[in-house]
Amino acid sequence: MSTDPPAAPSPTTVSLADEEAVKRILSDTLFGLWATVNNLSRLRPSGRERYRVTIFASARTQPGHWVYQEVKRMSAGLSVMGCDIVTGGGPGYIVAPGGIGTVLESMMIWQLLQVRHLHDTPLIFAGRMWQGLVDWASAQMLRPGFELANAEDMKIPNCVDGADEAIAIIREHHERWHAAQGNPA
Repeated sequence: MSTDPPAAPSPTTVSLADEEAVKRILSDTLFGLWATVNNLSRLRPSGRERYRVTIFASARTQPGHWVYQEVKRMSAGLSVMGCDIVTGGGPGYIVAPGGIGTVLESMMIWQLLQVRHLHDTPLIFAGRMWQGLVDWASAQMLRPGFELANAEDMKIPNCVDGADEAIAIIREHHERWHAAQGNPA
């Protein structure tokens, strides 16, 4: 007599012409994914041992370009402070000039800060191009009678011209973080 558990029934293929079956599969899959994401979002790390700064920027920027040099200088200043530097993705801290992907990533971080899924995380837009985006968001999303955001939401990003101002904001936050960890910076 076998003690092996019975095999799970193998999934049967479904023709795309069977719209009801397709809808059922899509619905079951999406609700399953949603449940998984909700479960995983409940996990919170107990603490961080290292201070991390994420830098978003364009992958198209070439060595020698002023943006490349500014990000390199900013990274050097952060590493002197003992920061771990993460590039692309992650919990945001600094957004350098970039294209559509950089805008998308930065908007996602801004929204996570707005709904407080990220806490005590500075969002820094470094470079003159970003002030125009924040000005546009303020003008369009705070229009009287058509408010789509709160005025406080527009204060989330810190717009700075370059590396020195970004480093100064991170330095101040870094010192507070160390103090909260019980370690002087």
